[in-house]
Amino acid sequence: MVRGAYPTLQQLNADVNSSQQIYQLGYVLGEFVTARWGQEGFVRLIQANGDLPGALGISPTEFETAWSAWIRSRYLS
Repeated sequence: MVRGAYPTLQQLNADVNSSQQIYQLGYVLGEFVTARWGQEGFVRLIQANGDLPGALGISPTEFETAWSAWIRSRYLS
């Protein structure tokens, strides 16, 4: 990720038996959601089983773009 190679949500949701990436990045995803939508948004997303448009009003592509920008500003600048 330091080199700008951010995984997509689809990649993170791949078979957990073949990739451990979601476990490695889960905290940072939760931190981003909480920073942007608050604890309530985080809970809504969990209750909606990851349905971004339904829980947060944002598409997966918009989420990925915002998440990568947040990572750069929070951890890499």
